[in-house]
Amino acid sequence: MEFVVIADRAPDECPSSNAKVRKMMGDAAGKLPTLAKSLGVEPVFTGAPMVDHKLSFVLRAANCEAVRNPLTKSGMIQTQTSHIYPTVSIEDALKMAAELTPTH
Repeated sequence: MEFVVIADRAPDECPSSNAKVRKMMGDAAGKLPTLAKSLGVEPVFTGAPMVDHKLSFVLRAANCEAVRNPLTKSGMIQTQTSHIYPTVSIEDALKMAAELTPTH
């Protein structure tokens, strides 16, 4: 299953302005893919919009707990709030929607 993770942080926790967070994020960036894989999570995409204080990830894992583990063990939870969203393909979403009674 694929999950989208959106991580938010306060401006004072941004690597562009906080030297301690910059070092921590720099260290974690190199270790996170290996850590994730060791915990059964496959990183698919990581991105930073650079116009706000967010990071986005697409991760493939068996369940939400598996996705949470590398976020916790990497220390990301110390400077960011991570929102984990399970996803389905557009095709599956449309099939699910077709089974619902329209409200409008």
